[in-house]
Formats: sequence, C-alpha cells, structure tokens
Amino acid sequence: MSSTVPPAPDTVNLANVEAARRRRARMQEQERQSKLVRKLVTPEGAAIQLKLATASERAGAFLIDVAIQWAIVIATALGLSFAIRAMDPESANIAWAVWLVFFFFVRNFYYIFFELGTKAATPGKRALGVRVTSRNGGRLTANSVLARNFIREIEIGLPFQFLMMGGDQVTSWMALLGLVWSGIFLLFPIFNKDKMRVGDLIAGTWVIKNPKRSS
Repeated sequence: MSSTVPPAPDTVNLANVEAARRRRARMQEQERQSKLVRKLVTPEGAAIQLKLATASERAGAFLIDVAIQWAIVIATALGLSFAIRAMDPESANIAWAVWLVFFFFVRNFYYIFFELGTKAATPGKRALGVRVTSRNGGRLTANSVLARNFIREIEIGLPFQFLMMGGDQVTSWMALLGLVWSGIFLLFPIFNKDKMRVGDLIAGTWVIKNPKRSS
C-alpha cells in the first residue's frame, strides 16, 4: 500500500513566502494604478473616470515624436542638398530659405497640428495609447493646445539652445543656472501627482490613457 509523502517544511515555507511576495507586489501595483485614476465631471454633468499617463509613457511618446521630427528634417535636408546641385546659386539660396521656414514649422507646429486633430494625440502619443484632454471635462480648445505647446519652447527649447552656445559664451554660473532651469522643468511631471508638465498646468490639460473600447 503506497503512502503520499508530505512536502518538506522548507519547501512549504518557500512557497508561502513567494505567494506572499506576489500578493504584496500585486497590491502595490494596484495601489500605484489607483493613484493615476481621476474622476472628471463633464459640462453635461456626466461623471467619468480617466487614467493619467505615467511619466515614463509621456517621456517615451516625446522621444518618438522627436525622432519623427528629426527624421522629417534630415530627409528633407538631404533631398534638398541633392536638388540644389542642379540649381543656380540664387535659386539654391531661396530653396534653403524655404527649407528653414519648413524646419521652423516642423519644430513648432508638429505637436499643435496633431493635438488639434480629432484624436488629440501626436504619433508618439498614439503609439503609446495616450492623448491630451481638458481638465475641466470640456472640449479641448485651440487655446489650450497652443498654450501647452508654446510653453514647451521654454521648458525644452530654451535649455537646448543654451547648451548649444559656445564655451566662451557661457560662464560656470550660467551653466549652473541652465542646469537648474532644465531640471525643474524636465522633472516637474515626476514630482506632481497629476504627472503634468508646466505647459499642462498653465493650459488646463491632462495627458490620459486612451479608454479601451469594449468589443
């Protein structure tokens, strides 16, 4: 007659410890996710729940968008450099001037163009499943989109231009000031509970996860 051998006490203890660890990790994740949920009341009085995008999702979307912008700029610059070989010097200068205007619009209006669309999201945001919305529950207005994106020039564009300055133009104190300035704006989404940029704070916007549609 065969008998079942009970598991060793050490094996049981290890299994219990692992199960407890997984429970704690699951509870911590649920608590972290719950902190990103916001209740919003629309102007019509309907209460809906939104989930904020995390700082890492926002950073990832921004890096994708920057990569797309630079891909557009570099591709058009290379194409133009080949095209101007067949142009006279005056026409080449005009072509480069037109390209500089194009570069200005790509840099400054890329985000505005996409966020004013029906999806209220750039390609980078769409890739990570996030979008921009108004914090008051109303329609996302052009003023809000313009405000949040023009503030980006102060948050990121200005420090970038500062870093591009030559060493003779920058003192150690100016470099320290630029570093502090960049740190405040770049880390702002990490240290506020709504994961907002300064631009979001001024424009009255959130970046949220796209709600999943039930099939």
